[in-house]
Amino acid sequence: MKKKIILGIDGSIQSTGLCVMDGDTGEVICYDNIPIKSKDFNGDEMLKIIHISKTILDIAKAYEVTHIAIEDSYIGNQKGSGKKLARLYGAIYITLYVNGFNLIYTYTPSQWRKVAMGVGNKSKEGTHKWVCDNLVDLGEFHERGKDKNDDIADSIGIAYCLYKKLNKER
Repeated sequence: MKKKIILGIDGSIQSTGLCVMDGDTGEVICYDNIPIKSKDFNGDEMLKIIHISKTILDIAKAYEVTHIAIEDSYIGNQKGSGKKLARLYGAIYITLYVNGFNLIYTYTPSQWRKVAMGVGNKSKEGTHKWVCDNLVDLGEFHERGKDKNDDIADSIGIAYCLYKKLNKER
């Protein structure tokens, strides 16, 4: 049987968080983010989206990912941001799916936090602390800024949620 490898994704136009996790043991293999500055790609949103989608595909291929967990986009009152996220998520799904990655699971923030941490309403800071205390220390990312850390912590939590679901651990 092929080893399960999970890719956790916290999508964002500015800083998509990524985590690759061993789907059999829950060990974090690697994590990072894809930082995008507003001036990158001459501000062309579609070029940013294409870059993010291609980078995710390259990582999925390089690590022979078998399962993908992605945070469901939350629009709320942020209609402009919501449209950008919808375009980003659509591009990510299509890019992965047409390249043979069809085990894609989506979780709302409260869903994956409840499964991964036992509490669905943890704050960003609480999630970051939980990830550092229970899965992997993100200390080396402190100089990159709080938002970058949060995106990475969320991607790790999302991957861990799918790990628990695949292994029926609650």
